[in-house]
Amino acid sequence: MVIKEDNQVINQIEYLLKYADEAHDQENYVKELDFLKQALDVLTETDKKERTIIYEKIGTNLHLLGRNREANEYFDLAMKTLSHLSGNDVEEMMWSINYRLGQIFIDEKDYKKALSCNLKAYEYIGYMCSEDAFMVITALGVCYENLENFTEAIKFYLKALDIANRDLSNDDRCMILQFIGDCYENRGEERKAFDYYSEVFSIDPNYDGGWYLVYRYAQLAYRFRNFDMSITYFRKAIDQIPSDQNNYLQAAYQCLGYDYVVKKEYKQALVELNKALIVKVDSSNRLASIYLGMAQAYFGLNKIGKAIKFALKALDGQFDEEIEEKAYFLLAFSYGMYGINKNRKKEEFYTEKLNSTFPNSAYIRDLEKFW
Repeated sequence: MVIKEDNQVINQIEYLLKYADEAHDQENYVKELDFLKQALDVLTETDKKERTIIYEKIGTNLHLLGRNREANEYFDLAMKTLSHLSGNDVEEMMWSINYRLGQIFIDEKDYKKALSCNLKAYEYIGYMCSEDAFMVITALGVCYENLENFTEAIKFYLKALDIANRDLSNDDRCMILQFIGDCYENRGEERKAFDYYSEVFSIDPNYDGGWYLVYRYAQLAYRFRNFDMSITYFRKAIDQIPSDQNNYLQAAYQCLGYDYVVKKEYKQALVELNKALIVKVDSSNRLASIYLGMAQAYFGLNKIGKAIKFALKALDGQFDEEIEEKAYFLLAFSYGMYGINKNRKKEEFYTEKLNSTFPNSAYIRDLEKFW
C-alpha cells in the first residue's frame, strides 16, 4: 500500500513538472510557478534532491518574473537543502544555482556580487557541458568588463570564444567577438577593436549587435581607410539609428560625406553633407566640419568660389585645430589659384596663418611644392 502511494506521488510530481516545463516553454511563467509550487507541496521533506531542483526552478522563474528578492530566497533554500546531499549531483546543481544568482546581480548591476557568484560557479566547470560552460565564462567576462577590468574580461571572453568556435553557433561567436572588440575599444585600442568587429561582420555581414556596433564599425573603417566598407556600414547604420539620436545620425552623414571626398566622388559627397546639414544638432564644431567637407568637395569639382565660401563658413564659429589647419590650407590654396592681386593678399594672409599657427604642418610643404 505504501509503495502504491509512493508511486502515485512520483507520478503526480512528474506530471506537475512536465506541465511546468511546457508553461516555461510557452513563456507563461505565472502558470509555471503555480505548477512548481504544487509539486513542492506534494514532495516529502526527505526528498532533498528533488526539492533542491524545484527550489532552483522556482528561483529562476521568479527572476524571469522580475521578483528578484523572492528569487533569492528560493536560491538560498536550494543551497541549504543542497548541503544535505553529496556526489556529482551536488556539483552540477552548485554551479547552476550560483550562476542563476549571478544573473540576478547582473540584472541589478551589482557586478561585484555577480562576479563572486560566477567565480563560485566556475569552480565546477568540469561538471558543465559546453553550452553551460560558455554561459558561466561569458558571465565572468561581463562582470569584469562592467567593473572596468578589461584585461580579465578579455581573458574570459577568449575562453568563451574557444568554446564557441568548437561547439556553438555563429551567433555565439559573433557576440563574443563583439564583446572583445568593446573591451579593446574601452582600452583605447581602436585598431584591435576594429579587427574584432571586422571578424564579426566577416562571419555574418548582417549580424544584429545593435545599431551602435554598426555605426562604430563604419567609423573605424573610415579611421583605418577602408572607405568602401565604411560607406556600406554607414548606409546600414543610418537605417538603424533611433529617431532620438540625431547626433549620431548627423555624424553618420558627415563621415559618409568624407568617405566620398576621399574617393573623389565629390557630387555624392555633397549629397551626404547636405543631408548632415538638414539634421539639426547643436554642435558648432560638427557644423564647421561639415562646411569644411563641402569646401573640399567643391574644390574637387573645381568650383573654387564655393570652396572658399564654405571654408570661410567653417571658420565662422567654434572649431578644433584640425578644422582650422585644413581650412587655412584650403583658403590659401584656393585664393592662390585665382592669380589676381586682391586674392594674392588673401592667399598670403592664410598662408601666414597656417605658418604661424601650425609651423610643423605638412600642408605648408604642399603649398611650397605647388607654388
